[in-house]
Amino acid sequence: MCVEKNKEYITEAALYFDSNANPVLSLAYDGKKMQFLNDKKFEDYLIKATRYKAGLLRIATQEMLAMKNPQKSSKKSDSIH
Repeated sequence: MCVEKNKEYITEAALYFDSNANPVLSLAYDGKKMQFLNDKKFEDYLIKATRYKAGLLRIATQEMLAMKNPQKSSKKSDSIH
């Protein structure tokens, strides 16, 4: 289904979120002071994170529609890329 066709994209998004969350969680766990991103890095993060979130929501929506209409699940438009 849609999830299998987009497995690489889902993994890429998960790795991106993990790579940005792990340093924050490590600082919080160690009790160290948080380091803030400058405006440009924060903007870049928000833009990329929003694109990933929109893509993941698109995949989830396609998956739900495919479950609702199983005969249409083989469409080529299931791919996010």
